[in-house]
Amino acid sequence: MNKKNKILLLISLILLCTSIYVNVVKKTIKPIVIKKHSFKRVVEDIQGNTVYDFRYDIECQGKNQEKPSCQINIYAINVREKETLLNTIRYYSPKGTGNLVFKTLKDTKFVRVEIKPTSNLQGSIKMMKAELIDLEREESRVIMVNYKYLSKLIEKYDVFNDISKIDKSKYTLFANSILPDKNYKNLENSNKESTYFDGQYPINLSDKILFLGSTIEQINKNKVKIKFRFKCIDKLNIDYVLWFHGGVIDTKTLERYEIKNWDHNLPIETTEWEIGKIYEHEKTITSNPGQYYLKFGFWRPAKSSEDGNEYRLFPNIILGWIQIK
Repeated sequence: MNKKNKILLLISLILLCTSIYVNVVKKTIKPIVIKKHSFKRVVEDIQGNTVYDFRYDIECQGKNQEKPSCQINIYAINVREKETLLNTIRYYSPKGTGNLVFKTLKDTKFVRVEIKPTSNLQGSIKMMKAELIDLEREESRVIMVNYKYLSKLIEKYDVFNDISKIDKSKYTLFANSILPDKNYKNLENSNKESTYFDGQYPINLSDKILFLGSTIEQINKNKVKIKFRFKCIDKLNIDYVLWFHGGVIDTKTLERYEIKNWDHNLPIETTEWEIGKIYEHEKTITSNPGQYYLKFGFWRPAKSSEDGNEYRLFPNIILGWIQIK
């Protein structure tokens, strides 16, 4: 085979592989189809006074060109759960990529994205993927994929039991583990914003606290008790609140939002914690039956801080999925 034929064969193989890849991607990425009811997604860990860009791939099958077929609304939610509309856009028969820029308010804690059909007669809305981009920090995160398929995957397992069969690249399960009090002097603080606790090693929070693990116990219907274990490794000059959130993927689990808020004060203020001492803390949570993705961290809100600044210890800790029965 001469050089020219080899080059032609190589080009043909590249084109063939590209065609196969595109076809596979088209088959595996399934859109969110919105028909009669609005699709809502609540996003946590939102910065106040920050400009964001909501970008998405959308297709609306509008039958009447004179009437909008869908509307996208962006709401800010503060700690008191007050909602404020930040921006909105209407579409007639879009097909392709769109975006909606908005600026959060000073006290914004969450953002709610709502994709709303304007009429049952205008056909369905298809949303392939959406992401939220922090334009100031140039950070992007995917906030919308077809959660129904993930929900079916989780239902195959009892999340209290067999972790070994789970593909952790798709989601993480509650480790349900308390680590012994060892000398963890060389444990480095993570520079990540959030870290998953897998039950093998403690997590160092800003060189102030070691998180030694959590256990969960279902105590009766709709109610579980979670035990936290911490070790103080340096003096704390701020009294932190334990923010504690449970996210869901099945929007029917919760009545209003996709995040359950269990933020609370600690029984012993962190400024009174003693270096080297172990602190165990229990929190009983009540919620509707379903799967919840648990995250927590140490936070001092600006409104309750003496100097008006917000303080956090990092990383935030992802406990993983639990099931409330």
